Parts: sequence; structure tokens; C-alpha cells
Amino acid sequence: MSPNVALASVKAAVFDPQASAFLYQKNADIPTSIASVTKMMTAMVVLDGGQSLDELLAIEKVNRDGDNNGYSRMRIGSRLARGNPL
Repeated sequence: MSPNVALASVKAAVFDPQASAFLYQKNADIPTSIASVTKMMTAMVVLDGGQSLDELLAIEKVNRDGDNNGYSRMRIGSRLARGNPL
């Protein structure tokens, strides 16, 4: 049974490992990509590597075959600090 929760997210799940049960689900049966897990792993690699979060990184155009329907809010030529949460 899910509590009455209003979330803006399309999908969500809260799991209680001690009870081996979901406490909340919203569209949990819809397949989705692992983008958030990838973001977390990228953050862990940067933090574990001890790299400066203040270092400015340039966003450059990379030539690749196809775009895989991907896009970014970061504009080519912009410079952002590694620790910038966007």
C-alpha cells in the first residue's frame, strides 16, 4: 500500500530491505535507463580521485557517428567548474 504522496518525478520507488517490501512505488514497473546511477558513479570517481571541484572544464564539441538521441543543457564553448551542480 502506497501512502498519498505527490511527486513531480515520473517514476519512484522506496524499498525497505529489512521488511523486503516496497514502501512506495510510482510507475516502478516501467523500464527506464540507469542515468541516475551513472551520475552517482561519475561523482564517486571524481571524489575518490581527489580532483579539484573548482577546476574549470571546457565543454567541447566531439565528432561521433550518430547522436544516439542524446542532448545536453551544457553549451559548446562554455566553461564550468567540476563541482558545479548545474
